[in-house]
Amino acid sequence: MLSRRAFGAGVLATAGLCAAGARAEDAADVLVLGAGLSGLYSALLLEEAGFRPLVLEARDRVGGRLHTLDHLPGAPEAGGRTLSNGYGRTIYLMERFGVGRAESPRPDAGCIAWQGRVVPAAAWAASDANPLPEGWRDIHPGQLYSRALRAHNPLTEAGSWRDPSMLPFDRRSVEAELRGQGTPADALAAMNVAFDGPSMSQMSALFAYRKQSIADLENAVGAFRIAGGSSRLPEAMAAGLKTPVRTGKAVAAIEIDRSGVEAVCADGSRYRGRYAIVTLPYAVLRTLRLPRLPKAQSQAIGELPYGAITQVEMTIAKPFWEADGLSPNMWTDTPIERTSLNLDAAGRPTTLNAWINGEAALAMDALGPERAAALVLETLERLRPAARGQVEVVSMVSWSADPFARGSYHAWGPGQLQAFGRGAMAPVGRLRFAGEHAADVMQGMEGALESAERETTALMGVL
Repeated sequence: MLSRRAFGAGVLATAGLCAAGARAEDAADVLVLGAGLSGLYSALLLEEAGFRPLVLEARDRVGGRLHTLDHLPGAPEAGGRTLSNGYGRTIYLMERFGVGRAESPRPDAGCIAWQGRVVPAAAWAASDANPLPEGWRDIHPGQLYSRALRAHNPLTEAGSWRDPSMLPFDRRSVEAELRGQGTPADALAAMNVAFDGPSMSQMSALFAYRKQSIADLENAVGAFRIAGGSSRLPEAMAAGLKTPVRTGKAVAAIEIDRSGVEAVCADGSRYRGRYAIVTLPYAVLRTLRLPRLPKAQSQAIGELPYGAITQVEMTIAKPFWEADGLSPNMWTDTPIERTSLNLDAAGRPTTLNAWINGEAALAMDALGPERAAALVLETLERLRPAARGQVEVVSMVSWSADPFARGSYHAWGPGQLQAFGRGAMAPVGRLRFAGEHAADVMQGMEGALESAERETTALMGVL
């Protein structure tokens, strides 16, 4: 169970253990696959306890899905934009490594673009462009989903999703759940725009309720950003390790024998450890050559759905919103879904972001970078003629197309909790699983750290 008080506390695992026994010079005590927050935290905890971890990372950088675009004006985030004040472990690590905090600006309510018409949010309830019935018209389309979930959420605490009495909610999708609660078809259609997951039909209602419960706790305590960009935290964590992260090491296969685990990389190199903590997303893990696994883990690795997010950044020649008098922040029913203005520390505009989720992100990916960039500009200029010639697409980051992510973050599909549930994250021999997908209670960055703490602490007991 997770109370609001406990939510903000965070727990740092400390172990006064000493690594015993001789170590081979060419082997680690623990291989850690992936240098995101989960992998880096696992390695830090192991080193503190006297063990020798070795972190392998496929990319040429650390951080995983935390990625600051330092080469662009204002260094916008491609992943890991905001953090909750309740992220106890994350805040501890920031303080430990001297990573600063920055204010998380609250954007204005912006505009709503529906069926080609752009309406200020303040005028949406009375607008004839609003297709929603009474009782729904005064809700911003971006808040419809959370309001509907909150009205029917059976979870009394974020951790109560594990109660067996909650399993009936796992058997149906969140789309079916909300339809059954009387949500109008037009509201469901609006919710599917910019849906934060694979699709409403692919997400378990129980998972959706759990996610909303955590979001409500996070919203209650406020949010912040990492000063200088979210990448500064994993970079500082990696710099704090005694053994450097081996970057450019894409694992292609995992092999297990009686004495240890071997990671075979795509470049032919091999690394060995007595045990391994695997923090790779299951969407990536399913592409590797793996040893035979129990049914629960095999099913989860093969079937767990992941969301799709594509982040588009545009530079701005002139502030077109001053010309047309409308906010640059928009919620739309178009291929660009949502736009928001990025500001620097002094409040000056730097780039315009288009945040595209789910099926729209996959459709954008299918076009290829050039056609996708053209569609983004064409759509923006159609909605906002004043933007014509004033913006340029300079970056597109697709987490689904990234071979080392293959999605934004995980979800549980309908019936999956009941089918393989928590057993999907159980250790298998010398393998343990961590990452945001393996957290018991939290999600996102804090969930990644939570699972790393749990698995590393347990592993120390057998090393």
